[in-house]
Amino acid sequence: RRENIGGEGGGGKTTVIMEDEGGAGLEGSDMDVTMVDAKGAGEGGLGAKASADCDVCPDIVMIKPGNALIGSSSPIVKGGLSTGPASNVTLKRSYGIGKNEISVAEFRAFVTETGYQPSAQCRIGRKIVAGRTFENPGFTQEDDFPAVCVSWTDAVKYTAWLSNKTSRTYRLPNEIEWEFAARSGVTGEFTTGPAISAADANFRDVGARAPNGTVPAGLYAPIYNGMYDVHGNAWEFTSDCWSPHYYTHGAQGAAAGADCSKRIVKG
Repeated sequence: RRENIGGEGGGGKTTVIMEDEGGAGLEGSDMDVTMVDAKGAGEGGLGAKASADCDVCPDIVMIKPGNALIGSSSPIVKGGLSTGPASNVTLKRSYGIGKNEISVAEFRAFVTETGYQPSAQCRIGRKIVAGRTFENPGFTQEDDFPAVCVSWTDAVKYTAWLSNKTSRTYRLPNEIEWEFAARSGVTGEFTTGPAISAADANFRDVGARAPNGTVPAGLYAPIYNGMYDVHGNAWEFTSDCWSPHYYTHGAQGAAAGADCSKRIVKG
């Protein structure tokens, strides 16, 4: 799914992209990632090994270039938002993406080292609630849970810290990069097949009670390329400004008519 969140709304979580210094994409050897032949649209597969640049840095999985279907030929429309239309896109370079959402412990390491003051408000549904932080989101969280109640600015500052700390280029993924990786070669609505249930991800299933907060990384099965929680748990920020339609250009700047007071979130 795709949605929008105000840049300072403090309602999202963070997934990171890593590039080499030249911006031309990472080679597997640069990340000590073992690559295997992809079954789908060019991803590393479950045989790929995740790697981190430091002891408090996120684990990164390698995504190989290729072609993929983005969006849906049978779009779900809800609240004026749509998962369609479907478009074929080509990514011409490799990149690394976070194996998990950025955890509470990983985000805390950034805050502790820099003294940065993150957002003190959180989006709960459609409301902005003051006094909520990544340390106190209003429900129980532990170190391996995703860091929520962070703003888009917080997320960008975190990636800048990673870049400075590791001498590599970290940033938020754009929408196409996120979906290309999250689909892992799947062309349907879900990576789990034609349907998804509460046994597959942390979300409100039909006829079930809404989950009370998030769950730790790795609780549910990974997708083919080794990423976790691409469905549910919490929204994930991208770098793209909000547009009701997919960025057909991939992420080479803002789409026409895009609203940069809001940012596209996925998951």
